[in-house]
Amino acid sequence: MSIDRKPFVVDDLYRLPWIEDVQLRPDGRMVAYVQVTVDRVNNSYRRAIYVASTEDGAPRRFTGGRKNDHSPRWSADGRHLAFVSQRDDERGQIYVIALDGGEARQVTAVANGASAPAGAQTAARSPSRARTSRA
Repeated sequence: MSIDRKPFVVDDLYRLPWIEDVQLRPDGRMVAYVQVTVDRVNNSYRRAIYVASTEDGAPRRFTGGRKNDHSPRWSADGRHLAFVSQRDDERGQIYVIALDGGEARQVTAVANGASAPAGAQTAARSPSRARTSRA
């Protein structure tokens, strides 16, 4: 049986996703990571957060943002993920979502955008107690 092999070309790079920012859950049973893909039409990158069991490795897309979701950080109890998203703000704000699903809730409203969340501290904060900065 003959296998038809094509040479690898530059255009193949547009179809290859890669991962970054792998974060182990505090109990070691799961990982969260960012999968990056190339949006060739818009000449940009797209980032989505995935979670996977460390036992079977089956990945599950965790965020479905149309732009970029990145910098996942686990809460101390491993029940929530905090992350940066460009959902309603091109500069990015920090959101928190429960591992068992539901809607992400925005916990920052920083005028110049938010960077990586502080993990357990951010993921445990409720929206009513979220710190904001209008600087």
